[in-house]
Amino acid sequence: MSTVFGGIVVCQSNDFDGDKEAICDVLNRIGAWDEEGDIFVVEEEIYGERIVFSSVVVNFPTAFPNCPERVERELHTAALLERKPVLGRNVLVPLDEICRKVSAYIQSGELTIACSRQQADLCSTFGSLTVRSDGSGVRVGIEVDIYQRHELREECEMPADAAA
Repeated sequence: MSTVFGGIVVCQSNDFDGDKEAICDVLNRIGAWDEEGDIFVVEEEIYGERIVFSSVVVNFPTAFPNCPERVERELHTAALLERKPVLGRNVLVPLDEICRKVSAYIQSGELTIACSRQQADLCSTFGSLTVRSDGSGVRVGIEVDIYQRHELREECEMPADAAA
């Protein structure tokens, strides 16, 4: 079992208007946001109705979810070719796919999913994923370990058919 723990926070912009239940359903079907299979849910809190992650302490949270079908395909391919599986960026759910599916349920504003995790004194990681109502978005991941700093930034432009 991994010893990398952290949390996931969902932030809705002040002008956010969207179908929160549908967004949760899409996020939960997109891929794995942690190692335990926790899910996004809608809760009524002192801050109003908002999307939250179902676990407060999360085992290996990420803003770069793996696509279960891509993982399975890579494991199957590796077994057929008698090699070790490569489970890197090749199995991540593409940002444009996440933006397209989630933005369909956002009428205005944006939604940001942010996470952080810590592995003892070896590594700290931060990730964020923002989806806007126009279908654009950005995803950033920063990891600092005892040897170096790694950063990954992706942007997804507004789809051409949405600009018309």
